[in-house]
Amino acid sequence: MKATFFGLLLLFLLVSSSWAQTGVNTVKSLPPEGINLQEGWRFQAGDNPAWANVDFPDQSWPISKLTRDINDPSPLNAAPMGWLRLRLSTDSTWLREPLALVIQQVGASEIYLNGQLLHRWGVVSADPKKVIAFDPLWKPIPFPLRKTGEQLLAVRFARQPGIHYTTVFESQNPPFWIQLKKQEAADVFYQQYLVIAERLHVFLISACCILAILHLAFYRFDPSRKANLYFGLWAVLVLTGNILQRNLMIATHLVADKFYIANLSFALYQLGSLMLMLALYQLLEQRKDKVYWALVAWILAGLLLNAGIYGWGWKVGGVLAGTACQLNMVRIAWLAIRRQKKGAWIIGLGAISFVLFFLAFFLPSMWSNELFTIGIANRRNSLYILSLLSIPVATSIYLGLDFALLSRALEQQLTEVKALSYQALIQEKQTQALQELDSLKSRFFANISHEFRTPLSIIKGSVEKLRHQDKEGSERRSDYQLIDRSASRLLQLINQLLDLSRLEAGKLELHPKPGELTHFLQGMAGSFASLFESKGITYHYTVSLQPVWVQLDSDKLEQIISNLLANAYKFTPATGQVRFSAAVEPGQTGRCELQLIIQDTGIGIGEHQLTRIFDRFYQVDDSATRSYEGTGIGLALVAELVDLHGGQLTVESTLGSGTTFRLCIPLEMLPVEERPGQESPGLDGSASGIPVSEPTIMPSMKEPAQSSKRSSHSEQILVVEDNRDLRQFLVSQLAKNYTVSEVENGLDGYQTAIKTIPDLIISDVMMPGLDGMALCERLKTDERTSHIPIILLTARADRESKLKGLDTGADDYMSKPFGLEELQVRVRNLLESRQKLRERFSRQITLHPTELVVTSLDEQFLQKALAVTQANLANAAFDVELFSREMGLSRTQLHRKLTALTEQSPNEFIRALRLQRAASLLQQQQGNVADVAYQVGFNSPNYFTKCFRDVYGQTPTEYASGRVGSVKKP
Repeated sequence: MKATFFGLLLLFLLVSSSWAQTGVNTVKSLPPEGINLQEGWRFQAGDNPAWANVDFPDQSWPISKLTRDINDPSPLNAAPMGWLRLRLSTDSTWLREPLALVIQQVGASEIYLNGQLLHRWGVVSADPKKVIAFDPLWKPIPFPLRKTGEQLLAVRFARQPGIHYTTVFESQNPPFWIQLKKQEAADVFYQQYLVIAERLHVFLISACCILAILHLAFYRFDPSRKANLYFGLWAVLVLTGNILQRNLMIATHLVADKFYIANLSFALYQLGSLMLMLALYQLLEQRKDKVYWALVAWILAGLLLNAGIYGWGWKVGGVLAGTACQLNMVRIAWLAIRRQKKGAWIIGLGAISFVLFFLAFFLPSMWSNELFTIGIANRRNSLYILSLLSIPVATSIYLGLDFALLSRALEQQLTEVKALSYQALIQEKQTQALQELDSLKSRFFANISHEFRTPLSIIKGSVEKLRHQDKEGSERRSDYQLIDRSASRLLQLINQLLDLSRLEAGKLELHPKPGELTHFLQGMAGSFASLFESKGITYHYTVSLQPVWVQLDSDKLEQIISNLLANAYKFTPATGQVRFSAAVEPGQTGRCELQLIIQDTGIGIGEHQLTRIFDRFYQVDDSATRSYEGTGIGLALVAELVDLHGGQLTVESTLGSGTTFRLCIPLEMLPVEERPGQESPGLDGSASGIPVSEPTIMPSMKEPAQSSKRSSHSEQILVVEDNRDLRQFLVSQLAKNYTVSEVENGLDGYQTAIKTIPDLIISDVMMPGLDGMALCERLKTDERTSHIPIILLTARADRESKLKGLDTGADDYMSKPFGLEELQVRVRNLLESRQKLRERFSRQITLHPTELVVTSLDEQFLQKALAVTQANLANAAFDVELFSREMGLSRTQLHRKLTALTEQSPNEFIRALRLQRAASLLQQQQGNVADVAYQVGFNSPNYFTKCFRDVYGQTPTEYASGRVGSVKKP
């Protein structure tokens, strides 16, 4: 019995010993998904090639379990180099189809099966400096089984020094992790792994790219919303980090490079978390508290820890800091919800989602010791994406809704702006229409005044002619005066209408000149005395006797005073009273104020009508049976002129008792040194507040005038006037003293002037085709006609039109209706001035064009004539025909032009220059008389002697000998 017990015990010990020596793992069958070869490994540090052999006894090697991270405690993780050996027992089922090994590692390895090398990953060397760690990224290698039974799988493993392995959330750094799969399943697994990893990063890269573009565009649209900028920067940083992560998981196999890429990408994620947190603070209007600044400092310090201290530095400065940052986002979202911040619940949902997905991602039970499958990869990637994008997606939705609300508000504002713009456009069009209407009205006033002034000129001229023809004491003289006064009154109304139109168009300006104000006011006030006396009105005026020199526009001030005094005369009955008082009060430095009071005891104005008496064309009594005439223009013009001066005008009136006008007009004082020695401007001692007739003599028009009237006088005058009556009247009056031609428009006037070269031209301004100013400019810029004096006649009496006419080169400018005597005087003066100019030249022996007071074109013409003649002095064939051809003029044009400028015909001009040159040669003893005669173009010495004697009063021989003679006009 005892022998049997000891026998069984011995057998048990032998079997146990044999099992302990062999240590064989028996695997009867291989599941479809493969198996983890994690347990049963024996590890020995060091290096010996014999350790790859099957027969080498390894029973003394300690058994080591493969871990998921190289930082976990294990003999394998602590040794720089060593061998792993695993014994397998397989059956015949393993030989039916090819097998493969799938490996993930962070070192370098050589794989042996039954002593034969299967594959080498990286570089394994006993010299640590030569070791190159390599991660195959689950790429399968063939596992060729040729027999059943016991199999030996040996791994020669080495770590590359200098690499500090880090952990990113899950175990990413297994020292050596191996799975056994069927070859087909291994290939499918590897391809699916690459596809899943690629899809993960393509999705993240695309999402971040879209978010970056979208929110940076939002920020570009609305720079005040800084959250869009911070969120866009987060998206850019995460986008860059994911590009690096894709390279880490798919493209990069060298473990050292993978480490640096992992650190750089994680640093970008940390900075991105900081930008996202900053965006939430700004978006949720959360004040940056101590937690914010502490996290900023922690993350920045963590970047330094991550770069210099590995292991715990990575976890503390990287993982924990990033997690704290995300949790702080959850906190500020909760604070915003408590403050009932509109839309904060969206961020809150994102924060809750982040917490849930992040916790699920960290649950070790989901994959810690499981076989790594595609399902695990999908689950891991999905949770990674959801945790990473939870808060950013919520933030993006919030910003998108905010932008949508902003866009809707802007769209509403844009609609309102469009409506306002449409209204403004309509108002602008209405304003343009009104401006065009004003311009049309101004042109109408100008044109109608032209039509009025032309017949007024005929009426006033004819009346004056008849008055001069009648004898003194004729009964018709009073009728003539009545007609003249009526025409003058009509002219005054026309002028007032024109002034109002210019005021409305902003074209009426003040033109102040130095003047003595007291003398001006005395003249104005005194000129109305006889008018009031004729109606039986008592008239008192008070003006200071102290002289006051100022800058004033006498025409405008005269219109103001005249209209107010005429208004008082009109509405004050006989036996009434009118008072005029003027005082000058000192104002600011260099200025004074003219204070005028015009008071009457007339019919007065009702209180309800006082506010409208300065409106244009308004009349207090506009009935057909009113007792007083008026147009409603005078007071409106007064108010506009006072406003143009920058003054003030007030009125006080009581119905039935009278009216008082008070004016205050600021004027600029004239310094003592600038005061001229003259009386007040604009007054010649007879200023009048009522229309006065102008001395005009106009003939009767019983017979139509001819196109040209001749007289014994040589001066030729061209009249250019489109009004037939006025043109014929001018021709009939001027023909008494001059040769007159007439045309009806500017084009005919230009052609006639070129053809006839008249001595003077009288032209209307407003004419069809070519107006007077264009005609004047064309004539003054033409060398053939530039010397002809031109008088412009126009209905436009404003200063601007006059200056424009004079700028075109006109010699004189007269407004319609004009006095015939004045016109005749101006014509005579212009002709006499030209005659004196010609006489001055004719007395000169040497021609100096620059000394002549003529236009630049006339000077050029004379210089050219002088140069042409001097160049041909020795040419005896040089005559008027050749002279005119060289000058580019016809003989007639040359004759008229040269005679007008020098009072010499072309022949006389040539002879004068030849004789001048001959006298110079004789003085210099340049030859005898015959030689000199030939040198200056005379064919006959006798004729030369005769001409020389006619000019110098002595023969050429006597002149050469130095005898004194008298020079005559050639």
